[in-house]
Amino acid sequence: MPLDGLVDEKPSTPQDERAFEIHFDEHGIDHPLAELRWCFSPAALKFMRAHPDYEWGAVIVAQPKNGERDGMEPDYQSFGNRQKETRLVVTGLEKLKMAKDYFDFLEPGEYDVVGYLFYQENSWETGHFLKKLKELDDKTNRLKGLMLDDGSIRTEHLSDMLGGAKVLGTSHIVASVPPEIFPKPTPKWLVKYFKALGLQPPKDECDRRGKTFLAIFILPPVFLVFGVLYNVVVRTWALIMGVFHFLFGGNPFPVWRHAVEWTSMPTVDGFWGQDDYEGLKIFAGPLGWFRPISLLIIGSLFWLGANYNLAPLIVTAVAMTLALAAFMFWSVSDTEEKRAARQERARKAESEKLFAELEQYAVCDLTHMPKKGPRTKQFIWTGVKRSLCRPYRQNETV
Repeated sequence: MPLDGLVDEKPSTPQDERAFEIHFDEHGIDHPLAELRWCFSPAALKFMRAHPDYEWGAVIVAQPKNGERDGMEPDYQSFGNRQKETRLVVTGLEKLKMAKDYFDFLEPGEYDVVGYLFYQENSWETGHFLKKLKELDDKTNRLKGLMLDDGSIRTEHLSDMLGGAKVLGTSHIVASVPPEIFPKPTPKWLVKYFKALGLQPPKDECDRRGKTFLAIFILPPVFLVFGVLYNVVVRTWALIMGVFHFLFGGNPFPVWRHAVEWTSMPTVDGFWGQDDYEGLKIFAGPLGWFRPISLLIIGSLFWLGANYNLAPLIVTAVAMTLALAAFMFWSVSDTEEKRAARQERARKAESEKLFAELEQYAVCDLTHMPKKGPRTKQFIWTGVKRSLCRPYRQNETV
């Protein structure tokens, strides 16, 4: 059924409708972090504009071509770990309008790249569908059975995982990832040195440079002086805690004794260290008023009253109270209807702006190719980092 009718059901053959298209850069895949673009057909955008209250999202998955394809077993949703699978989840129209993102390939080879455009009608819980999308992105298991043996795309398994979301369109391309685009692996001796210092193997070239600098110039001197510095700081802190124990009616001597005994280390867990030392509270019940801190506060108030005119302070406090009461009265008088009307006008204006940007950046051209999306600061920064920090192959730094 064509989308132009604006029906609520998905097209019977979304691949033929070309409602959703995915493409890699026209230069091919020349970097492990490949630039991926997507676009919608004009009919798909018309359907999206007609349902501004729907929640939208896209899922794009790459799995090794001609890999294991399972049928409809009861556990068909996922299996094993993700290994070579790459997954990109785009949540909401704000991110879909960007029409591009970077796709991280973990190993060279031929990949089936499958894209799904999902939508969820007004759900019983706001944000429920987007929450399901995030859960899907966080899953460590590999998705199962994206494509059948005849090359057709399955949709029901992901739809079930997303709480019954509907599919507006799908797209499938084959990506060839050459091995020469990956950097040389980190030497094994350097990886062992990183692990000895408590560092994880580097994930990309920038990570390797940073950890090499840290492991050679920062960590050794830090470890050298840490013992002495840690002792000085902890023992000084214990002396200060003893003073606070005294002010709040406690016995400071157990803390002070540990602070000056170099054969042991003081501990200050709990509130001011009270979980570590017994008998700290020597003033309890009515005697609590005679704690040094209480006497200090009461004495300070009497001194202020005897030496200063507190009238300006009282007048200021009354004026602030009256101002707060006036603000509360204004808030109550601003009726719920007025607030709702303002929110509705703002929502409509934001929706019109969003769909205008979708039409500008995310609608396929006559060749069914995506347009150049907006150049955001985040995308520019990722592009700069991409030119300097190629990620390693998944199993080469272990």
